[in-house]
Amino acid sequence: MIRLLWRGLLFLALALASGFLLVVAAYWAGTRFIGPFAGARGLATFLGNIYADAGQGSPLALTLLAGPLAIGLAWKLRGWSLRRRRMPPATGDGETP
Repeated sequence: MIRLLWRGLLFLALALASGFLLVVAAYWAGTRFIGPFAGARGLATFLGNIYADAGQGSPLALTLLAGPLAIGLAWKLRGWSLRRRRMPPATGDGETP
């Protein structure tokens, strides 16, 4: 049970960290292709704007931040459903095959 809890917490931490890294990658790509961000502190201003927009419920900011978490959850659910399909059906008589 403890191992399952730790695995869940590790998965959540990795998903949240990858959400942060995706925002940093978006900033880097934007500065390379579009130009410098219109803020005095660059990346810090960009991060502040993204998180402020997410706090106000902006769909684009929420998608950017929660995208890696959603992909990770979909991957976990896929694995769970594949494991359930491979399990042999229960016979119902209490005996194991």
